[in-house]
Amino acid sequence: MAGKMRGTEETARLTTVVELESDIRIDAALVPRSVFVTGYKPTTTWQDLVIHFQRMRHGGGDIDSIVMSKQGAAVITFDSPEGNMLMVN
Repeated sequence: MAGKMRGTEETARLTTVVELESDIRIDAALVPRSVFVTGYKPTTTWQDLVIHFQRMRHGGGDIDSIVMSKQGAAVITFDSPEGNMLMVN
């Protein structure tokens, strides 16, 4: 299932969401601005991930896309590498 959600910021930014039955594969060009997330509850929705990872107090930023697998993993890709760097520092 794929969808688009308006960002929680004041901008009219859209986030692309893809839910997969299989393993997640990511384009190497996206790696510098992405984080791989595991360990979240099975009831977690893509909306929950957007809310958490866009919050500046969590070190987040504007999200370009989210790819989630049924195995409980997700790749969050930010608009810029700065969002990713704030997450891993």
